[in-house]
Amino acid sequence: MAGTQATIERMDTQQDFQDWECVCGYVNEGIDSGCLRCSRERAAGIAELNARKEAELIAAQKARLEEEQRLQAAALEREQAQENRVARLAGLKFNGRPAEFLGPFLLISLFSTLSFGIYSFWGAARIMQWTVANCSLQGRSLRFTGTGVDVLLLWLSQGLLTSLSFGIYTPWAIANSVQWISERLEYAD
Repeated sequence: MAGTQATIERMDTQQDFQDWECVCGYVNEGIDSGCLRCSRERAAGIAELNARKEAELIAAQKARLEEEQRLQAAALEREQAQENRVARLAGLKFNGRPAEFLGPFLLISLFSTLSFGIYSFWGAARIMQWTVANCSLQGRSLRFTGTGVDVLLLWLSQGLLTSLSFGIYTPWAIANSVQWISERLEYAD
C-alpha cells in the first residue's frame, strides 16, 4: 500500500488524468502513455498537435491580416476614385465658343486648300492652341506650346510607322500622339 501511495503522490494529476488528443485526432484517456491509434508517445503527440494548432492559428491570423489589408486597399482605391471624380468635375473646364473660332477656322481651311494641305499641320497646331487656351484646370489657364513643324514631324513619324506595319501600329500612334500633346501643355500663368 505504501508503494501505491508514493506513486500517486509523484504523478502530475493535470498531465496524467486529463484526456489528451493526439496529432492523429484520436482522443486518448489520461492514463495512456501512448496513443492507442498511432502509437505515438503522449508528449510527442501532444507537442505535434500543439504545433499544428499553432501553425493553423498563425495561418488564420495571417489570412485575417491579408484580408484587412485587401479591404484597406479597396477602401483607399474607392477613396482615390472618388477624389478623381471630384477633381474631374471641378478640374478641367472649357469655355470657348464656336463663334470665336469661326474666323480662324475659315482662314486655316483656305490656307490649307491653297497650299494643297501643307498648311494643315500649322492649322492643326493653331486649333490645338485655341482649344487649350480656352481651357482652364482648377482655375489656372493652360497653353499649348507645339508648332506646325512639330505637328508635321509627329504626323510623318507616326504615319510612316502605321503604314509600314499595315495599320497595326495605329493604337501606339494614337497613344504617342496624345502623349505628345500632353507633353506640350503647360500653365499659362
